[in-house]
Amino acid sequence: MKSNYLKRFKSTQAAFTLIECLLALTILSLIMHGLMTSIQHYQKIDQEIRDDQYLEWQHFVLSIESELSQYKIESLSNQQIDISDSLERHYSIILKNQKIYKTPGHHPYLYHVKDWYVTANPPFIDITLEFTNGQIFSATLGGNFEH
Repeated sequence: MKSNYLKRFKSTQAAFTLIECLLALTILSLIMHGLMTSIQHYQKIDQEIRDDQYLEWQHFVLSIESELSQYKIESLSNQQIDISDSLERHYSIILKNQKIYKTPGHHPYLYHVKDWYVTANPPFIDITLEFTNGQIFSATLGGNFEH
């Protein structure tokens, strides 16, 4: 009686063969490998975009150039630009806490700055800047020096 029952049970059950299971697992592993590869490439490209500070540098140069055209440059040091406006209000552009900003107040120009060097070469100013990611940029800007 038991053998009859087993024969009937085996014949009525539909099941996958070992080859079909292995084929399904192979296809699934190929899909997962492709997905993981594309995610890794996306993360690498995203990190490169985040690390490249070129666009921020260009924006900074345009902003500083615009600011310096509106103010008189009173003095320069390696780390600071002292300026004044037509009403004789005095400001400084400084680097502090990895930000370049104008004081008094807090008008930030650029973030993630490791160091910067400002040198006078009248009527120009040379600025060399290093970001925290190691990128170094330099520019020569026109300045309105006080006579």
